[in-house]
Amino acid sequence: MKTKSKKLITTLFALTLVFGVFAASPLTARAVDITFYAKLIAANVTASSTPLTTSSGGGISVEPVLPENQRGGTTAFFNLDVKPGQVHELSILINNNNNREVTVMLEACVAATNRDGNIFYVQPEDIYYRPRHIFTNMIELPKRQVIIPAYSHYKYDFTVTVPDEEFDGIVLGSVRAIRELWDEEMEIVAGGGIVARYAHNMPIRMQQNDSPIEPDFRFISVEADLINFSASVVCNIVNPLPILIMGASVIAEVAMLGSDGPFLSFSDADVSLAPESLLPLTIRDNNGRGFESGRYILDLTIRHGDKE
Repeated sequence: MKTKSKKLITTLFALTLVFGVFAASPLTARAVDITFYAKLIAANVTASSTPLTTSSGGGISVEPVLPENQRGGTTAFFNLDVKPGQVHELSILINNNNNREVTVMLEACVAATNRDGNIFYVQPEDIYYRPRHIFTNMIELPKRQVIIPAYSHYKYDFTVTVPDEEFDGIVLGSVRAIRELWDEEMEIVAGGGIVARYAHNMPIRMQQNDSPIEPDFRFISVEADLINFSASVVCNIVNPLPILIMGASVIAEVAMLGSDGPFLSFSDADVSLAPESLLPLTIRDNNGRGFESGRYILDLTIRHGDKE
């Protein structure tokens, strides 16, 4: 620990390691959806309030119908106080703000962490670190699609079943609503054009108690890769605990062994990690110099918390 201005800064994770670069990775391309979600703000396991109350875009919006077991601090998403074995009937309102009928697809997702240190929601088969309690195993969606007339709304009901065992920390997932493309949009796609497809995630956070959990990190691996056509170093780090990490500070430098200074550097004072998730922290070569074959050293430090 380091003392600064009479405060203790908690260093959660620091490492120095050496790795080799031998060949460039093959180019890859991915389609990226435009995703909206009710903003989730937290420090450790305590939720803070946010003015955002709906998720909107693509002519539809989604908002929660808050139940009696909603914890205080927010109305933007489900923040539930639960007990082992309970079954909760929940609802969201899906508003169609278009002047025509829409078909909306619905699916359950789990919380994960992307390479930029932001929380997002994916299908369970797309996560690389398995949480103890997987949200998609707890939720039952009676319908996978609904049709909503123009300028109207649909109250979508679903069920969440809490695990029988007690747990500390939180379980975090979402219900995702995606508007199906209209026929003319499908024709644009079929002709090679691009159409934005909007997804709306409504977070559902479940918590049984307020027992404090000290954050921690685990290093998994480091590798050179090509990300969005940029030479990059990817350091895979896990948040192994059922807590949200918000506002972590990350400083990293990559240097070739024997060189005078860093080849790549990264600094971000606002990194987030979903509970029990993997962060593929990506340090990009934004100058386009590329890697030479050789051995490199990575210095990386993550800090979180500002404790008196």
